[in-house]
Amino acid sequence: MKWEDILKVDVNMKDARRLGRNYAIEDMYEARLISEEEYDRLSEEDKFRYHARVATFLSNAKKRGVSVPEKNLKFHRAMFGRIQRKSKVPTRANFYEGYRERAVNPLNPLQVRAKAKPKEILPRTKPVPTLILDYFKMYRDRGLGIPTVEDISREEGRPLTVEELEGYSQYRRGRKL
Repeated sequence: MKWEDILKVDVNMKDARRLGRNYAIEDMYEARLISEEEYDRLSEEDKFRYHARVATFLSNAKKRGVSVPEKNLKFHRAMFGRIQRKSKVPTRANFYEGYRERAVNPLNPLQVRAKAKPKEILPRTKPVPTLILDYFKMYRDRGLGIPTVEDISREEGRPLTVEELEGYSQYRRGRKL
């Protein structure tokens, strides 16, 4: 006895497929997945096609207004991109718990350093007065070394202001902002 006989309904396969695409998206998605063993036997080109096919299926369902598992769509797009860029980061057959969308590339020291410790926010300092910058540049161009506070005040003919003294010490420490 067939299931059509049990339901006593003549089923149109187009309608059944349409209903499945709209209401059983998870089941249709899982039917497209392959195991890790099968995935490991695929060539790079076949892996590329596999992730492209699954990502296209999910994105088309999303365009139709069907609620799709967004994490799975992002995962397959990421794997597709890794294979396309010939990345050294490994690819997997399907989404797994604990997957991070942006994996740290061990070959990129900037990403490793950024993940290792959070950046400390330095207090914003006032800009160094142009008078101080001009004297440092002028002394450097003449080959006279680093000017002292006394040199600058002597050449200006007046004592330096508080802002200029702070700018001088800030510039000497190497924090030009």
